[in-house]
Parts: sequence; structure tokens; C-alpha cells
Amino acid sequence: MSTISRLTHPTRTIHSKSLIIAATMLVMFAPNAFNFLPFMLGGVADVMSLDAGQIETIAMVELLATAVSSLIFSLFLIRRANWRYVGYTAAIALIAGNYMSMTAVDFDSFINSRIIAGSGQGIGYSLGLVGMSVTKHPGRNFGYMIAALNVWLITWFIMIPELMALYGLDALYQFFMFASALCLVAFWFFPNNGRLEKDAHITENAGTTVDKKHFVVPMIWVGGAFLVYSLSLGIIYPYIEIIGDSMMATTEDVGLVLAVGSIMAVVGGILTALVDKKYSHIAIIVTLSVINAAVCFGMATTQDTTSFLGFSAMYIMLWNMVYARYYTALATTDHSGYFSSYGPEIGTVGLAAGPILAQAMTDTGDFQGQVGIGSVCIVVATLMVIIGLRKSRTVASKLNLNSAAPTH
Repeated sequence: MSTISRLTHPTRTIHSKSLIIAATMLVMFAPNAFNFLPFMLGGVADVMSLDAGQIETIAMVELLATAVSSLIFSLFLIRRANWRYVGYTAAIALIAGNYMSMTAVDFDSFINSRIIAGSGQGIGYSLGLVGMSVTKHPGRNFGYMIAALNVWLITWFIMIPELMALYGLDALYQFFMFASALCLVAFWFFPNNGRLEKDAHITENAGTTVDKKHFVVPMIWVGGAFLVYSLSLGIIYPYIEIIGDSMMATTEDVGLVLAVGSIMAVVGGILTALVDKKYSHIAIIVTLSVINAAVCFGMATTQDTTSFLGFSAMYIMLWNMVYARYYTALATTDHSGYFSSYGPEIGTVGLAAGPILAQAMTDTGDFQGQVGIGSVCIVVATLMVIIGLRKSRTVASKLNLNSAAPTH
């Protein structure tokens, strides 16, 4: 088959390598507004002369729109709709919303534009993660996906501050629109509905439908742990640039630190993929989470600029590695494939609820105090995931699902 023929008539199944590549592209391109949210918050705050409450509102609205659209996709569309058509709509919303952000004349119109862009972001990001979760080796593929994502981020964490310094905040929105257009290309290679295809594959291999009721309890614990960990990410990550600025760090300094953290995350992502079958989920997640919580505590308490930037670089590496492990834990805990398909939605709800929780528990503008709340969330999530994975191992043993045993 010629190259042109493969591009115009791709193999659209969960077993095709093109799905792995396309899902990776979506996770790289769709959530750029979140990945670069620290720069957007700092830039908008300067351009529109926003106060601390308005900055917090932007973070909350951006992530809430992402979570709501992701939930709608999960509850009503994930097993009913054609993934490509839903994805095309999401990509168009991303392009339109970011264009509207670039042309917004006041705070209210800017908020409306972020609702539209966030809605496209939630569906696009969810489809990327769900697409990867239905592949044959999700644990390995998530590790490589995280590595690829951070290769992409390394370049732009360095370039975006430079472009914003030269061309202003519009450069950021134009970058968002360019990446959103690339999502249209990625969706072209997606199957009609990979979740239905995966469900059929699970049933065929088991010889019967795998009863999802066996996995309810462990998934409540593991899914709950992922939700709580995602709270911490929504609390901490958006405010890195704002906190750095209060410590007299420049946007370029923060960009360089995020790039260094992403370089470390590339190595960490590859390492995560390589050790996927060698060590238990509990051992890997607990080790990474303990270090992650300690780093966040350092971010929350230090008043030294260099120390804060160093902790921030470590944080970027660690949350990428931990997130990959949580998705692997979700995929391997639920052998029915039913509950684990909601992983992206669990994560996006946590991201959206994180700022709301932290803002309710701290004074307005106390961003470093919010980081402290995030470190507590990591500790709670670690305890929950230990319980969940142990219960999952017990269920797998009772059902004689021996293939799952080494992964717990």
C-alpha cells in the first residue's frame, strides 16, 4: 500500500500503531492551554491589570470547562458517538476559543472565550487518554506518551517566554491555535469508537462478559486516589509562574525551569515504561508520591527564589511520572474496562475542583498556601491507592486473573 493510500485510508482500529501516535499527538496538542496556563495567567494579569481574585477565577473557569466537557463526553458519548466526529468538533472549539481570547476586549469576554476553549480541551484531552487506554499495552504506551509530551514541552517552555517578550500575549494564543489545528490531523487516524472495540475484545478473550461488579470497590479506592491526586495538580501547577514572579523570578526563568523539569520527565517517562513489568504499582507510586509530596512541601514553605525554582523543576518531572502510573493502575485494576474508561474524566474533575478547594481553604492570593494544600492531597491519594491496589490484587486472585497479578 502506498504512503498516500495509507494516509487517505488509514487502519482505524485499537491495534493500529497509528492510534498510539494519534493519541500521543492529542495529549501533546489538545491541553496546551493547561500546560502553558502559568504563562497565560501571568500574561493576562499584566495585560488586563487583574487582581488576585480574577486570576483565580480564570484558572477555575478554564479547568471547570475542561472537566464539564470531559464528563459530558464520558457520560453520554464515549460508547455512543463516532470519536472522530466528536474530536473534529472539539478541535474547532479549541481554535475558535483561543482566537476569541486573542481578540477579547474585557475580562468577561475573555472568560467566555476560555469556556469555549476549555470545552474543546476537555474532550480532546479525554479522547487522547481514552484512545491510549484501549491500546494493547497501556502501561508501556503511557510511559512513552509522557516522554513524547515532555519533548514537545521542553521546546515551548523555552520558546514561549521569548515569543511573548517579542510579540506579546497574542503569540501564546496563536501557538494554541496552531496546536489545535494539528489535533484535526490526529483525529483523522482515530477509530470510530475504540471503547466499544475494546469491550468486544475483552469479552472475546474472556469467553464471556467480565462482570464489572467485582471491580467496584478497588476502583472506588484507586479512582478516588487519582481524583485526589488530580486535585493537587490543579492546585499547584497553574500558579508556578505567579509565585515565581512574587519571588522576583522572570517569566524566562520560570520557562527555563519548566523546560529543565520536562527534560527530567522525558527520562522519567522512559524509565516508567521500562520498569512497568518489573516492579509493582504500589512500590512505584508510593516511592514517587512520597518524593512528590516532599517537593511540594518545599515549594509551599521556601522563600528563596532559587530553591522554589529548583523544587518546581522537580515537581514537573514527578507529576508526569506519577500521572502515568495512575493511568496504568486504573487500566489494570478494572479488568472489565468499564470503570477505567472514565479515567480521563476523573482526572479532569480533579483538576477543576482543585483550585476551588484550595481557594476555599486559603486567603485570596495566598498561592503558596494553596501549594501546601496540594501536598496534603498527594499524601491522602497515596494512602488511598495503596488500599485500592491491595484490594484489586485480592479480587484478581479470587477470579484467577493471573495475568494481572505481577502488575500490582
